[in-house]
Amino acid sequence: IIRANIHSTTTIGSRILSNTILLPYSMLTATTRQIIPLLSSNTGNKEGPLLALSQSIMTSSRHLPRHEAKAAGVASRVRGYSSSQSLSQSIKGTVELRIPTSSSSNRLPLKIFKDTSLVFFGDWMAGSPNKNNGEDCSSMTTSQSSVGIGLRKSV
Repeated sequence: IIRANIHSTTTIGSRILSNTILLPYSMLTATTRQIIPLLSSNTGNKEGPLLALSQSIMTSSRHLPRHEAKAAGVASRVRGYSSSQSLSQSIKGTVELRIPTSSSSNRLPLKIFKDTSLVFFGDWMAGSPNKNNGEDCSSMTTSQSSVGIGLRKSV
């Protein structure tokens, strides 16, 4: 059974300058996630390898406050990179191959591997810096990508 979900967030607000000028802003984020089993399993409760996909797109208006742009940069972070950038637009994707580890033994040291998966992953992101500083950043983009391997533990 393929599991999928869609999540969207809209933020609308206004910045007030010291001379009572209102600067309205908005931000929209949409994320989709899919988990696809790679093998049909007829072996009871044992789960086979999974392919997990995630895609996210974010866009905002010109007057997005610095703290919101910073949060958007953190949300678009790619594993292995710092999240020090402020973004006004981004698109991000993640692919994970999750291979469950199994232990048929009840010995204490091997119990830590229960509900653990070996994960091969690839992340990528492209984005535009926040234009709040008045510069024309329309042609500037930033991109990042990474691949790796890790352990994923369900708690």
